[in-house]
Amino acid sequence: MANENKRSTPGQIFYARSIAGMTQDEAARTVHVEHNDAGRVWRRWENGERQPLEAVVHLFCLLTGQQYPLPDASEITRSSAADG
Repeated sequence: MANENKRSTPGQIFYARSIAGMTQDEAARTVHVEHNDAGRVWRRWENGERQPLEAVVHLFCLLTGQQYPLPDASEITRSSAADG
């Protein structure tokens, strides 16, 4: 797999959630984040404060029917993700 040693960027994580049409809380619970404020965990991933395990990003893509690895940042922008 070409993305084996690469980590998903905060922008890619935001993009994946936006394409799925989920809130941060919904996205976090989709990958079984068990925390009182699951949305905050996901928000930290999108803001680059924390890095999720790549397996979690892959699981999210599988569960939401998205390709993995996610598109490179050069292929996406926050505005295009928001437009869906």
